[in-house]
Amino acid sequence: MRINEEQRRVLDSLKVERISDDDTNVNIRLIDLFENCRVNQKDCALRNKASQDDEAGITAYYLIKDTDGNLMFYFSLKCGMLYDRTVYAKIQKSQEKKDFIGWAHEKKVIEDINIESNRLIIRGEHTYPAIELAHFFRNDNYEIEKWRKAYNMPQIGIIVFWYFVVPKVLEARKYVGCQYLYLFAADDSDDKKLINYYADKLKFRTNNEVGTVKPVYDFTCEFMCQEIEPLEGKRLKFFNEEFNLTSDDV
Repeated sequence: MRINEEQRRVLDSLKVERISDDDTNVNIRLIDLFENCRVNQKDCALRNKASQDDEAGITAYYLIKDTDGNLMFYFSLKCGMLYDRTVYAKIQKSQEKKDFIGWAHEKKVIEDINIESNRLIIRGEHTYPAIELAHFFRNDNYEIEKWRKAYNMPQIGIIVFWYFVVPKVLEARKYVGCQYLYLFAADDSDDKKLINYYADKLKFRTNNEVGTVKPVYDFTCEFMCQEIEPLEGKRLKFFNEEFNLTSDDV
């Protein structure tokens, strides 16, 4: 079932803003009241570097607040790039098969390696512009369940993604080329509950066709991505068909 007008009114009443847009966003009370069970307090980006990184244009941090200014969620976005495979693997494969004709660019690759001064460069057969959903956290100190029941809302994390995150991604695409949205899922559970949640509810997938560079912070996390082009259609489907699912719909 589709979202009803009262639910939409409540969501419209929530405020989403860049952390650096309002000086009160960095006050001690607001930050200290944020807590999430999946993040160690000393490693929490919101507490440590969010304001500085946002103001410097490194990562865009967004806060979602209720009508009283209480912090419910925060998420962050930054630019990235994906590639489909490194040329090294393809060269090695052609050498193993002694199929040098099958990889016509091998000589050019070797020449490029020899003349390139930066040895940290990874050579991909193709590259794809992307946006990383770097952080996506609920404030456990906020009475989310009480809020959900008061306004007859389904899972708030799904709503935040489709109502607030996706529009920011689509807006960014108006100004720069973006083909993929990706994230690193921190899920060390046996049942892969978080990864399954991202896949089922937010439509991300593990993808062996494209890869990226994984930073130390995200070691042991699962890389997941999806194309940006279909996001608006998925978003509309969620609000028009899946927002108020009943037991008969599942």
